[in-house]
Amino acid sequence: MRYLMATLMTLLMLLGTPARADRVKFCFLFCEVETTPAVDSFCQSYQQVNKSPSDSAEIKKLSRGPKVRLNSNDVLYLCKCKAWNNPICER
Repeated sequence: MRYLMATLMTLLMLLGTPARADRVKFCFLFCEVETTPAVDSFCQSYQQVNKSPSDSAEIKKLSRGPKVRLNSNDVLYLCKCKAWNNPICER
């Protein structure tokens, strides 16, 4: 009986081990795991490009592709990360 319990506990420990680096609250026949919330890397790593009128003048000199991409990224940053209250955020 001892060997059966030891085998079952070992099997449960191997199968119940979290695949990610989460914190385990407790393990007794099953494991309770605290999952960490996902980190939004876009909000942490993006820096707004268009901050002043001189930046806007420089962006206007660019060709259409980079200009649209920069403006779209700035709008996404303002809507998603800075909670910008503008109708464009609802699209």
